[in-house]
Amino acid sequence: MSVASTSSSATFNHYKRFISDSISVFLGYIFIYGRGFILMPLLIKNVGISLYGGYVVLFTGLGFISGVSTLGVGFSFRRFLPSSVSVLEKRKLLYPQFIFQLVSILAICLILIILSDSIEGAFFKNQINFSMWLAVPILVVTVVYSASNDYFRYTQRIKRHTLAVTSESYLMVLFVVIAIVVFHKKNINMLLLAELCALIVVSIPLALKIYKEIGCQFLIPSRDFIVKEINLGFPLTLAYIVDFILSGSDKFIIAFLLSVKEVGYYSPAYALASYIILFPKVFGVVLPPLLSKATDSGEHDLSNKLISYTLKSFILVSVPFIIGSIILGYPLLLLLTNKEVADAAYITVPIIASGIFFYGLNLILCNILFVRMETKGIFSITAVSALLNLILNIVFIYIFRSILVAAVTTFIGYFVGFTILCFKLKDTFEIKYYIPIFLKSFFASIFMAAILYYGKLTLGSSLWAVLTLIFSGILLYILFISILKVFKKSEINFVRNYLMGLNKS
Repeated sequence: MSVASTSSSATFNHYKRFISDSISVFLGYIFIYGRGFILMPLLIKNVGISLYGGYVVLFTGLGFISGVSTLGVGFSFRRFLPSSVSVLEKRKLLYPQFIFQLVSILAICLILIILSDSIEGAFFKNQINFSMWLAVPILVVTVVYSASNDYFRYTQRIKRHTLAVTSESYLMVLFVVIAIVVFHKKNINMLLLAELCALIVVSIPLALKIYKEIGCQFLIPSRDFIVKEINLGFPLTLAYIVDFILSGSDKFIIAFLLSVKEVGYYSPAYALASYIILFPKVFGVVLPPLLSKATDSGEHDLSNKLISYTLKSFILVSVPFIIGSIILGYPLLLLLTNKEVADAAYITVPIIASGIFFYGLNLILCNILFVRMETKGIFSITAVSALLNLILNIVFIYIFRSILVAAVTTFIGYFVGFTILCFKLKDTFEIKYYIPIFLKSFFASIFMAAILYYGKLTLGSSLWAVLTLIFSGILLYILFISILKVFKKSEINFVRNYLMGLNKS
């Protein structure tokens, strides 16, 4: 076999791995994101809009704390684990960063306990009460859960990673249903306890599997190790903070300036509009390990093609979603929540979805900077747009007292971030190539939406009517993009070869 054919075969296997892992994660993440659409009506219709808003604020806050507690320590673990081979290498990558994160989260938990009364007063206006003593163990167990999940994710056992995340999501839903139906518990503490139990049940088998593979070694991180990790990873933590300002601070500002009930209006619309972020999140699980291995092997063309396929796929999915949300946003909110929420928030859905589109593009393109270890670049790109978003939210929500402001500032913030990122990558990655794809997708979506609009007038807004319209919209869109010849012949042949490979295996 020639060198050329061997190289071609290896490249095709990389693509197969990319597609296979993407499909696995995508199916899992459909269920993961579906959890929100199960909890949303369950909580709103059983415990009320205010408690649902309080749940969103509290759990968003806990997620943010978990994210920043690392201070960037763990970057080397995620970057170099895909290429590590020996047990000793894996131990040195996993355990020092894990111990640091555990100590860090315990220190933060102490602060939270001291400030618990002030937190309840500022963001919950003492309308929603909960025990910080239940929030603390959630943060601690999350360190174990996250480290274990990352281990399997970056050793490219994506199916195990996806199964764990999906199981945790639905165990939490199961425990909530049991609490409401069997024990008639309808408060925030019930939700916290359900989340804690789900995390423990999933984390134990993950940790035991890691112990069997590489054992357990108490490696205390040295000062030099911590300094090096923070220098590398802290820009990513800062980027995470500013990303949170873009994607999550609006809920806290609404709670602080308005009320948790207004958060209860805004959050269902945000959850519905942000469903398209499922795709970049999936690629965010699959791409980094593959890109890291390809880059370390000198296969830069392969890395560029993986990014290209990802961008094209996301554009083709997100554009019809945004256009379709203009037609179906209201009936979907009506089905998921109630008329009060739908009337208050339906107009924000397409605006938020448009912002989320640019957010997804940012997530995909930032993988390029991650593999290049340009972490400071990721931070600097998002910092300007986050600061703009924060200022606009505070000023205009205070003036207009409307959740519509938060939707508009979400769009502005993500669009500014995308513009800055394109400017930084202009010398190494040509984004103009995707404009024709976007335009074809846009026109196909307009045709689809026109037919859906008349279909909605005829069928109404019942559950079966909405499901029929969604299914019909997907088929119409596929038909229109086929007519517009969005896919190249080489891409169709590649998918055909991949499917034939699956049949043979």
